Amino acid sequence: HSNDYELAGVSVAVGQHQVTARWKTDPRYKDGDMMPDYFISFHIKRSSTFYVHNGIQPMYTIAFFGFTGYALEPSDLANRAALCAVLFLSIYAVQ
Repeated sequence: HSNDYELAGVSVAVGQHQVTARWKTDPRYKDGDMMPDYFISFHIKRSSTFYVHNGIQPMYTIAFFGFTGYALEPSDLANRAALCAVLFLSIYAVQ
């Protein structure tokens, strides 16, 4: 999703390094020449809504459905057990 991340900042750096052996055969470069380095870094962070929509909200929904198990008839043990198993697997899948 495009709203999962926020741009926190951008860093720019400039440096230089010695000409490597690969470029020493190039007639444009001589011993002791320096090659420029340019670095651009994008600093990103997850937005807080990501954790609400993908972590907290599903767990509360699953917990709500867990309480609906008490609405089933006490004699209907098979359906209660099936509901508990489905909710357990749902929690495992969400996490």
